[in-house]
Amino acid sequence: MATINFTTNLPIGNKSPTPWQFNPTNFNGIPDEPGVYIVGVKIRVNDSINHKPKLPVEKFCPLYVGQGKLKSDLERHYYGKRTSSLNGSKELFDIDTDNAIALYKHIQYFEERYAVIRKQKKNVQRTNTECKLYEDLIDLDNRLIWHPNPHFFNYRFQGDVPSLILNNNNGHNFSIKKDLVQPQKQELRNRIIKTKDLIYLKFWHAFAFNGVCPITKQNINANISFNLIKTRNSIEADTKRSLESIRIFTYGDSCKPSNTFQIDLSAIKSDLVNITGNSFS
Repeated sequence: MATINFTTNLPIGNKSPTPWQFNPTNFNGIPDEPGVYIVGVKIRVNDSINHKPKLPVEKFCPLYVGQGKLKSDLERHYYGKRTSSLNGSKELFDIDTDNAIALYKHIQYFEERYAVIRKQKKNVQRTNTECKLYEDLIDLDNRLIWHPNPHFFNYRFQGDVPSLILNNNNGHNFSIKKDLVQPQKQELRNRIIKTKDLIYLKFWHAFAFNGVCPITKQNINANISFNLIKTRNSIEADTKRSLESIRIFTYGDSCKPSNTFQIDLSAIKSDLVNITGNSFS
């Protein structure tokens, strides 16, 4: 089984006395080579290791796994360019929390339910299944605050969505009109804005490619051809499932895991959120 080593060009460790703040100049150190990436935020959270309520520690909390041209794709997620970008039109979970374990349980619940829906044909039955999910999310007070389907907002506001939704092609922006007067809508709008602000401010990433590691300055993944999209898809799926094995659930679909690649996250283990309490290899 081939091993895929992930790395990052961002500072490693939590020794800085000041909170982490992403600077877009960090994109300059990312190779624009084909690869697989993990993107999320580095925020102050309590996990299974740093569990004392008054002592949260900044940790990398992955939100999405993807593949493509590394620099271009990571910039797209940060700036919200095009569809399916982290800060553009993907699902949004309220990440303004210090409870990392609870956050990933919310993502897990949604993803496991929606994975079944993704496989269904778009028809009345699928719509009914989606609506039942949205209804359940409200009952469970799930932290999902945006989804690219008007039915999500219909269930939030009992069908009264015209003042909230402008144009579905505008991604998250259609959800943050300034003329929301109802407290419930204003509260959701504020949560959406704060989450997007946190993504800008606390953006963090790791990636795997065939090239020189920014940390060790040694070649990594030398025997893997990331030029092949089939290979990248397999690595993406195996990475997503590897994160799930340590209870870190990310959103978005991927192909079926190939179980061909062993994912090595040791280069970022000091920064990665720890949900299970076990040591990372």
